[in-house]
Amino acid sequence: MVIRGRDYKEQVESTLENVLGLYNINKGNLTNELIKNYCYACGRMGIRHPANRERCHFLYYLIGSTVGGKLSDNRFSNVMGKIYQILGRFPELCECTNIYPDISWDIFQQRKKVFDCCYNYDTIKKQLELPRSQCDSKYNGYLQKALSAYEAIRDNYCGDNRFKSSSYCMKFRNDYESKNPQVLLNLEKGCTPTPKKPSAGDDFDLGDAVVSEGK
Repeated sequence: MVIRGRDYKEQVESTLENVLGLYNINKGNLTNELIKNYCYACGRMGIRHPANRERCHFLYYLIGSTVGGKLSDNRFSNVMGKIYQILGRFPELCECTNIYPDISWDIFQQRKKVFDCCYNYDTIKKQLELPRSQCDSKYNGYLQKALSAYEAIRDNYCGDNRFKSSSYCMKFRNDYESKNPQVLLNLEKGCTPTPKKPSAGDDFDLGDAVVSEGK
């Protein structure tokens, strides 16, 4: 029997709560958050959504980041496995699986930084290429962390002969390697700062003021 609507949601919630309780995770709103992420990635993204082919990766990183910070490193893969076992019983919305079942929380965090940057890459690039792009370094910290993770994965993990043929490294080479965060950092360095409008309390030299109104 196919479970729909409220009954579906309640069954998933109940089962997830039992599993989280076994790992002494303070559930709070965590179960609702997991359900919301699942429904978004598997339902609302829809077949025509541009990120549809990435929805299982999108869901994987959403779930991992939701529960990972509440666990010790060596319990991360176990909890992820249990959560996906539960979701696998209710495949009405999608059939996403635990993509990388044997990784630690530390490795997950590195991969998530790379995934997030690549997911947002084109949007950030367009903003930095605008004629009056704001160069307030709002992306700098984010991109520096992404670059550090990107280089560590490219050079130390996927550069290792033991892991070159792994499913993750194949995806990295196919989808992520061409989106190097360094390219975005270079764009940020080269963009033109937007002049700051002085406030009433600013002490500034009138000879250096930039008058932009009316132009």
